[in-house]
Amino acid sequence: RRRLLAALTRNGIRLAAGSTISRIHPDSIVLADGALIEADFTVSAAGARPYEWISTTELAQLDGYISVDPYLRSLSHQDVFAVGDCAHMTETPREKAGVFAVRQAPVLLNNLQAALFGRALRPFQPQRDYLKLVSTGDKSAVALKYGLSVEGDWLWRLKDRIDRRFMRTLRPPNTH
Repeated sequence: RRRLLAALTRNGIRLAAGSTISRIHPDSIVLADGALIEADFTVSAAGARPYEWISTTELAQLDGYISVDPYLRSLSHQDVFAVGDCAHMTETPREKAGVFAVRQAPVLLNNLQAALFGRALRPFQPQRDYLKLVSTGDKSAVALKYGLSVEGDWLWRLKDRIDRRFMRTLRPPNTH
């Protein structure tokens, strides 16, 4: 947190954590308390939150997230699978983070196919901790793992390499 807040300050970025925006204009925002913040570029960031439609279902839930077993199946409806930010892993709860959704994808594919063809399902086993890499906007990055944080240009290069490799997996196969 300390490293990221310092990076914001270094880059001239004003953080208005916990503020509620009442109006957004092309060159400014107005906060609920009436404060006007002029800005060329505004970013609003929030953590994961449950989708409202989930609460209208009969699926087992915890705090609005679909409760799933280790096979990524709904606890109440074994023919429903859920992953990523809409799911709560009951036996191995973790924070909402994209790394889990990405790593759940192959297990989900396997288990959907297994369910269709009557094969054994494979459990998803999430890692305990993962490398968090945040670019600070100046070709530097902050990393956090096991409660330890470091910062540097080399971490930006690592993050860039990881991100580019992941983005390549999303491209359609070459049809030439």
